[in-house]
Amino acid sequence: MPITLIYSGEIRMYALAMLLTTLTAIYAYGIYINRDDKNTKNWILFGIFSLASAYTHYYSLVASGVINVILFIYLLIKAVKEKKFITNLKRFIVSAVIQIILYIPWLVYLLLQIKQVSAGFWIEMSFPGTLLEMFLFQFAGNLDKMEYIPNVAGYIFGGIICAYLIGIVCVQVFKLINKRKNIDNKLNEERGKEEEKPVKYAFLTYVLVLILIWIISLIMPRPILYARYMLCITGIFIFGISFLMAKYGNKYINILILMLIIATSTYINVNLININYNESNSKPIEYIKENVEENDILIYGNDAVGFIVSANLPEIEQYFYDGAYWNVDEAYRAFGPNMTIVHDLDMLENYTGRIWTINSSNSAIADEIVEKYDAKVIEKVHYTTEHKEKYEYTFCLIEIE
Repeated sequence: MPITLIYSGEIRMYALAMLLTTLTAIYAYGIYINRDDKNTKNWILFGIFSLASAYTHYYSLVASGVINVILFIYLLIKAVKEKKFITNLKRFIVSAVIQIILYIPWLVYLLLQIKQVSAGFWIEMSFPGTLLEMFLFQFAGNLDKMEYIPNVAGYIFGGIICAYLIGIVCVQVFKLINKRKNIDNKLNEERGKEEEKPVKYAFLTYVLVLILIWIISLIMPRPILYARYMLCITGIFIFGISFLMAKYGNKYINILILMLIIATSTYINVNLININYNESNSKPIEYIKENVEENDILIYGNDAVGFIVSANLPEIEQYFYDGAYWNVDEAYRAFGPNMTIVHDLDMLENYTGRIWTINSSNSAIADEIVEKYDAKVIEKVHYTTEHKEKYEYTFCLIEIE
């Protein structure tokens, strides 16, 4: 799917979370189809990937929990039918206990993150806006103002695939009704149900995670339902689509759908390359590198552009001004070895010299320094780039004498 193409190149957790969550589902299915209980390797790998996915992203934590619960229910029902404590149920209990114990060290950070979200966060929910955004994102990768493909084309692309899948399901339901009229087809019907279980479990997992995240968003002071986070379980979604098409789809329609996916992915990839490697992206960095001096200092706020500059000028003394108390100190330390995190501008009380402030669309930090310390504005430059949502850089060179 095009969405995986866009985010696979980002050094963030999404691609890894999607891989680990998908592997958790794959090895859970491996346990399911091994009825003879000779599946120690599957159990070990299931436990490893389940725990690793839980550590990678909180959506993956929810997905891992859902997969574990579905597997537990299946094993419990099987044990009740056989009227004995089956080996796989014992193995599940051991695996679950180990996973819980090994996840306990992260619970402190989970509580801290919940507290941070409660204090204030940037995600907002609306109806039907949030649902439309999540639908479009899965088929086009578009989010907020960033369009890798026109939104209309994304909706059409997603609509065609969904209509085709609904058509496949309707045809199979119709066939099932007809088969039930024939007693001789009972065995084939049971086999068909068994073969369909992987796709049922895949879509069930996807829907349950979505519902649970929505419920959590309603309970918490601030919502956490966000389209990009659904990337963590996109692998399961893709598996469900692939299974339906491969098992029940029309050969020629499948080929047309695949050609549509390839064409859409190619268009998005070309657009993505043009955006990411556009010459406008390097101009702000070239400007600051040409004009910054050894004894200058950098001050930037919670705009992504400041951290981009930070990564390119590690040798310059720099400050991340977190005036809004975002509680991101530990995470943001990774942006620069010389970065000092401050929550006010008191470090400038006895400072004399040149200061570079970096904001996106405004010069808020420079304006605050000028007002508080009667600093002199030497130069102000603004750049707009093609990267992401047309990142903007506003450089202000000011001096305190």
